[in-house]
Amino acid sequence: MPHVKCEGASYFITFRLADSLPKEVLLGFELERAERLRRLKDFLQRGESIIDLAEEIARDLQRKIERHLDKGHGACHLARPDIAVLVRDAMRRFHESRYLLQEWVVMPNRVRAIVWPMPNHVLSDILKSWKQFTSRRAKMILGMGLKEPFWQTEVYDHWIQNEA
Repeated sequence: MPHVKCEGASYFITFRLADSLPKEVLLGFELERAERLRRLKDFLQRGESIIDLAEEIARDLQRKIERHLDKGHGACHLARPDIAVLVRDAMRRFHESRYLLQEWVVMPNRVRAIVWPMPNHVLSDILKSWKQFTSRRAKMILGMGLKEPFWQTEVYDHWIQNEA
């Protein structure tokens, strides 16, 4: 999905290794979410807010994904110090020139960060740079094939909002 820039906003992002959440597991979570959304019509008849319920369902899906990731599925290449340092250094490389890297953590199978893109820089380009650079080098270190995916294609991101 394309990333929408909100001028002056910071983003909370999570990107994960390709094998950290198998497609069949995610599909199961998505099917459960779709079933819950389909049942929302029952709540409409009782006068409950469909927006609040849909947001709750979305939060539940995210919690399930996070619980799955916390179990450490996949190869967890980021637990290796040399790979973790590679990712850390790539993220810090353009701090204060393209973005402000406010907080970050490299976990065994995913990376989380709070990033503020500087003017004339967009989040999607920043993420693409991090992922391409680290993927190429990590695959060389790990002896992986060039066609093998290292990172999951999708990135979870959202704006961090303030009172304004």
